[in-house]
Amino acid sequence: MVIDYQERIRRFCALNPHAPQTEILLSRTLFRAASLLQQRINEALAPCDMNLAQYLAMTMLLVDDGAPSNPSDVSLLLDMTRTQVTRLMDGLEQQGWISREMDHDDRRRMKLALTETGRAQLKRAAPLVHEMYRQAWQPFEGDDQHQIAAHLGQFYEGLQPPKASRAVAE
Repeated sequence: MVIDYQERIRRFCALNPHAPQTEILLSRTLFRAASLLQQRINEALAPCDMNLAQYLAMTMLLVDDGAPSNPSDVSLLLDMTRTQVTRLMDGLEQQGWISREMDHDDRRRMKLALTETGRAQLKRAAPLVHEMYRQAWQPFEGDDQHQIAAHLGQFYEGLQPPKASRAVAE
């Protein structure tokens, strides 16, 4: 007999009556859904020989075109460590999709830019990702999507550290 995650949570909460069952179910479902969505997008991007992290980093560089982008910006956007971002940027540069150059004003920093090859790759990948987003959210229509977006935004904001400690971290 296979027990799904929801039943395991129900059983755990039966043994721990003070556990917040609804909140645990919501959180686990959100984690699982996010993981599945990332997996589906990575599958959609396979013909482009790229993954979601690469795609998101490249879209950031595209929309920041002309503004100096650096690995710290990518790190914040993708919730990655500096080491992970360095590996990501190494791969993007090896593919010829980005360029890196030393910041002349601050030699400790690197400037990142999307190459023409990277722009072409992104143009090829974007419709695949967009279609996967549409498929993923298709069960919800119009107002439902807006309500979910609002609720997820509130959830996200509620998890952020207080503004005073955020300013110190930045």
